Amino acid sequence: MFFRRSHILWILIICEAVSGDYVTKAVNSETAFTPVSGSVAPSTTSIIWKHRNNAGVVVKVIEWDRDDGSIEIPNANFKSHTRLDKGTGELTLKDLQLKHTGVYTIDINSKEQRKQFSLTVIEHVNKPRITKDCLLGDVPECTLSCDGGDGPSEPTITWKNSAGETLYRQNMRTITVTKSSDPENFYTCTLKNAVSEETSDPVYERDLFDGVDVMKAVGDQVSFHPDKSLPPPVTSIIWKHINTAGIVVKAIEWDEGEILIPNPRFRDITTVDEKTGQINITNLKVEHSGVYTIDINSKEQQQRFTLTVMERVPKPVIEPEKIKDNPLVVNLTCKYSETIIWKNSAGQILPGLALHPKGEFITVEKKGNLENSYTCTLKNAVSEETSARVNERDLFKKSAEGHCM
Repeated sequence: MFFRRSHILWILIICEAVSGDYVTKAVNSETAFTPVSGSVAPSTTSIIWKHRNNAGVVVKVIEWDRDDGSIEIPNANFKSHTRLDKGTGELTLKDLQLKHTGVYTIDINSKEQRKQFSLTVIEHVNKPRITKDCLLGDVPECTLSCDGGDGPSEPTITWKNSAGETLYRQNMRTITVTKSSDPENFYTCTLKNAVSEETSDPVYERDLFDGVDVMKAVGDQVSFHPDKSLPPPVTSIIWKHINTAGIVVKAIEWDEGEILIPNPRFRDITTVDEKTGQINITNLKVEHSGVYTIDINSKEQQQRFTLTVMERVPKPVIEPEKIKDNPLVVNLTCKYSETIIWKNSAGQILPGLALHPKGEFITVEKKGNLENSYTCTLKNAVSEETSARVNERDLFKKSAEGHCM
């Protein structure tokens, strides 16, 4: 009986030691942490709230001392974000940012209290966009991709059709749909995380299978296929290309066994299957962007195939720029025109500021964690490249040598 009571006592002690609140909040929202009722008495002489980030670095958030009546917020990460109720000890954090993620503790009269408060701050999910890659063969089908879910807090993905039915299992970034008899049927994808939810605009079947929009990188290949079997007898097939200036040229022509490629832009890279009508173009260049149409037996078909060929993004290079009057702060720049995504070693996305004429920069402070690092990623519709990591120990090497830590 004694041992059973001892075990129960140990369980109670352990639970009390690790007790706390666990909160997930959105960027720019607000939260409050209140110590155990009665822990702040009229005789309380000091209150200190502390923050421990995911790297284990501890800083003071806010400090109150009865002797001089002052409230201090020593860390720049919490200035203009923090409020303290001296009567209850309640800490309020407003306009939350990713950097406020971590564990919060309170010292009352220089004694740390057992209760801890764990806060996770995450971005709202972006409104997703559905992109498509269609193959219009004997059974027309499209691969739909739900784009917009990148970030440190991976959202759940849910696909639905116009009847409200959930398609496939959850968290499939891509699904494949086939052409049905209902052109008004549509598809949506929804991104959801702990703090927000967004649904894409619907993509209608009538738009999926009436024409095809494809994005490819320079050097890739592409194939376009009529949505119906060719009606016999087929005596001629002509694929035409309309560039962005509206100029129409023949890409390839098949006429009763003879293949003609009159335009040098398509020579040596273009083939056509006279049985299915499929055109194949390899070693794509930007000049191959435009609209493609097909004539069968000298009759132009209704289908339109839109091709956009883009250059791949280069591998970016981060350029550090020292701040003359502050050796503990550095600007990191990524001077490119594409979409730029900044991340730290914890995987958190960091907001960048625009540079002119192009690019973005972020300002980083010395945190004391030499293993912390930063990357910048370039992204367009066809490619993605990430820079080499820039480590804090290299950014602040001289300041670490010149200052006592």
